[in-house]
Amino acid sequence: MVGFAQSLAAELKGRLDVCVVCPTFVKTNIAKNALHDRRQDPEALVEVMDGFLAKVGTSPQAIAKATIRGVE
Repeated sequence: MVGFAQSLAAELKGRLDVCVVCPTFVKTNIAKNALHDRRQDPEALVEVMDGFLAKVGTSPQAIAKATIRGVE
């Protein structure tokens, strides 16, 4: 996506600004909604991912606010 945005920005230079939002770890239910590897215990995987996101993740609201500030 970044490469595509850079190409688009070069092509539209002076006519339109291009921005890409690439948040890192966002606190969502992605682990609960993902397809699980059948060889692993899905509940254990969800627990590990949820624990990780709880420690280092950013809320979707914070990502949205930062994105809006960047656009403004």
